[in-house]
Formats: sequence, structure tokens, C-alpha cells
Amino acid sequence: MDSETLNTITEAVQKAADTAVAKMREFHLDDLKALGERMDIGFESVHRRIDGVDVRLDGIDSRLDGIDVRLDKIEVRLDRVENALATLLQEFKEYSNKVHSLEKQVSELTMRVKLLEEQLTTSR
Repeated sequence: MDSETLNTITEAVQKAADTAVAKMREFHLDDLKALGERMDIGFESVHRRIDGVDVRLDGIDSRLDGIDVRLDKIEVRLDRVENALATLLQEFKEYSNKVHSLEKQVSELTMRVKLLEEQLTTSR
């Protein structure tokens, strides 16, 4: 091959290669743009979902705060009931001690009455 033909072929091959590279870049840029748009849409969707979860979590936090308030009220009521039961138990113990003391006195009086009856029957 002569040099002129070789130069022409080299120029044609170079132009074809340049054109092919330019088209590949253009093709990939379009792909990258489309991919970026899809990713943006995906990220927006994820952000919307996260926002929805945040709203739900805020609602759950509010409910838990309400439950905490209710539990505090129940705890106060239980403390009152516990105090009332402790007071009743103390009073019951005091009354039980009084009853025991009275039973002892009744027993002693019964014994005295028997002794007096025996003395009366023996003295007659």
C-alpha cells in the first residue's frame, strides 16, 4: 500500500473511532442521566417513607406519653391503697390485741366467779 492510501485509511479509521467514542459518551451520558433521575425518584420515595415513619413514631411517642401519665396515676392510686391497707392492718392488730386482752380478762373473771360460787356453796 502506498502512503497516501495508508494516510486516508488512518484518517478514516481515526474519524470512525472519534465518532464511535463520541456516540458512546453520548449514549452513556443519557444512561447516567436516566440513572440519576431514577435514583432521585427512588430517594424521594425513600424520603417520603421516612417522613411517614417519623410521623408514625411521633404518634407512638404521644401515645406512650399518655400511657406514662396513666401509669403515674395508677401508681399514685396503688400507693394510696397500700397505705390504706397498712393502716387497716395496724388497726386490726390493735383490735386483735384488745380482744386477746379482753378474752384473758373474761377468763379470769370466769375463774373468780367459779371460786365465788364454790365458796358460796361451801359456806352454806
